[in-house]
Amino acid sequence: MSARGYGHETPVPASTAGHSRPDGVSAIALFNVLLRNRGTLLRVTIGAAVVGVVLAVVLPRKYTAVSRFMPSAADAAAGPMAGLAATFGVTVPGARPSESPDFYAQLLTSRDLLLEAAAREYTVPVEPGSADSVQVRLADVYEVEVPDSAVRVGIAASLLREDIVVTVDPRTTLVTLETTALDPALAVQLNATLIELTNQFNLEKRRSQARAERQFIEERMAELRDELLEAEGELTRFLENNPRYQASPRLAFEAQRLQAQVESRRMLVSSLVQMYEQSRIEEVRNIPVITVIDAPGGLVRRKGGEIVLYAIVGLAVGLLLALFYVYGKEYLRAEGRRDPEAYREFVRLRRLFPGRESGRGRNGDGRSGGGAQLEPPRRPADRILPSSNVPDA
Repeated sequence: MSARGYGHETPVPASTAGHSRPDGVSAIALFNVLLRNRGTLLRVTIGAAVVGVVLAVVLPRKYTAVSRFMPSAADAAAGPMAGLAATFGVTVPGARPSESPDFYAQLLTSRDLLLEAAAREYTVPVEPGSADSVQVRLADVYEVEVPDSAVRVGIAASLLREDIVVTVDPRTTLVTLETTALDPALAVQLNATLIELTNQFNLEKRRSQARAERQFIEERMAELRDELLEAEGELTRFLENNPRYQASPRLAFEAQRLQAQVESRRMLVSSLVQMYEQSRIEEVRNIPVITVIDAPGGLVRRKGGEIVLYAIVGLAVGLLLALFYVYGKEYLRAEGRRDPEAYREFVRLRRLFPGRESGRGRNGDGRSGGGAQLEPPRRPADRILPSSNVPDA
């Protein structure tokens, strides 16, 4: 309401004139922000996509060698000891935990195996595409600059672990090994070396196990032969002292017991002799314990440099950054309308950062060249609305 006679009209805020601001933010308002800043959105998004394409072209391309193998079935169930168990009617399961596909997956990424692979030499071209080659170690390939050779090999083994992927198919028990390197020939050599070391480890493990079993069987055979001689001697003495033992039920039973004892010892000695010969064969056996289905040299694919993938990732990252910038700017404007004094202080403090000095006026007091103070955006409710004249009472 205004009073007449003062020569001017009293401003009436919009909020008192029947206008109210909604508490929430509508979807249309959010969409309007995108429309007002569509140029910024397009520039940032397209720029990020261009950066992604440039990275795809500039970054070095890697190659991945793939091989697949299957653990071979164990011979004679669980080895020579299964014969001894079968003598007493005990069935030993044929699958060993150390011959499962999961075991090979853990073995291929074990520290000892990687150290052995990192200590070997590999043939790589002097330059990409060059026919000349040179013998290098993985520490040289990974550019490990450490004077201690043992530490260099350890670091190279850790870096090699990052370039190895092992997967197991539980349905087919196939183990897939993937090795990645900057050169396709090096990727193939790494893959073949890991398979060779895996097979060598299993051969040595089997030989060591067969050697221990042979030594145990030798000791047991000597004991059983002594027991057999003792049982045979006891049976001989019984027959000499009792030539007509059939006439007495008690003596006949004792004769059957002694005869069964002798037969049992003979069966054990015969089984141990077979196990002993089999252990000697296992100790010198050189048959691979894994069956390679796909050799690493036949499956080499290029990894990295996918321009389309990098462009899509660049678009996504650029869009997120653009949205963050646009809505962040709108949020600052809204805060400036709610708290003008805080907004003025924010603008003043922002000019104190390096690189903002050029925005100062000639006076250096935060005012523009024309001397006008920076003002926060004004709310629609702060605009002066002409009020209607109030008739005299």
